[in-house]
Amino acid sequence: MANVFACTSLKIINLFFLLLLVDVSATTLVPLPNLTLETETLKVFCMTLVSEDKILFSDAINKKIILFDKCNGKQFSEILLRASPRIIYMVDNSQAVASTSDKYIQWINIPSNVLTTDSEIKVDVEIYGLTCRGDNFVVAHESPPGVAIIGKDGKVIHKVDNVISGRKLFENPRCITTPSDGSIYVTDRGTRQIFRFDACLTVLQSFSGELLSYPLGIIYINRDQLLVCNKDDDNIILIRPSSNSMTVLLDKQHGIECPTSLGFCKEQKKLYISSLGQLNSVLVFKLT
Repeated sequence: MANVFACTSLKIINLFFLLLLVDVSATTLVPLPNLTLETETLKVFCMTLVSEDKILFSDAINKKIILFDKCNGKQFSEILLRASPRIIYMVDNSQAVASTSDKYIQWINIPSNVLTTDSEIKVDVEIYGLTCRGDNFVVAHESPPGVAIIGKDGKVIHKVDNVISGRKLFENPRCITTPSDGSIYVTDRGTRQIFRFDACLTVLQSFSGELLSYPLGIIYINRDQLLVCNKDDDNIILIRPSSNSMTVLLDKQHGIECPTSLGFCKEQKKLYISSLGQLNSVLVFKLT
């Protein structure tokens, strides 16, 4: 599992990567009709926004990556992988990467409305969290649990795990977001924490508390706002790193049920939430 899921600049908005000046605490989140996907039964664990009109999903059960129209839910294209995709991440306007259960990172081309596979990179661990930072990948993995920065050749540049840290830092590290200030945020569902690292994977800060029962997908909104999927309590948590504070932004009353990944489209001011409780469907909220 991962994703959280998940989220690029300009007109391409990545689920796990943006935003700059939005203040979600000072806006009203108005529920819009769900985005209903025209496909076979799909439990959405990870999604990522490709553009203003396209959205990408991982289908771990059927070993597929699927591209949909974000406006009407119609399917554009799909590709079958040899192993289950864990997490997907938009690298640029026309390329994504997906980690797979057989310990590969698969490059995916999205030149138009058709998905095609490209080269792949063999890694030593099964990756459950994945982003890019410059020319490198930032990954979260298990067996052993840890976080690593690896090059495009699959070689480890920096890493941190329980042995290196000298304490039980991780149990089940999952989703990652990498804001432009150089920080790296990682959720860990086992320890019920969120860690903030620097570019060399030194721990700068951690977030924990009664509100965090099962943190998964995470996105960075601005210098002092993170949104986190809290799966077991059916809510979305707003975290302010400057004060180490957490508040519930959305919950079951808003239709949140087992949320896994998040995406935000800056141009349209829309928040997308995928969840295991919504088959073939994504919750959509408008920021006003």
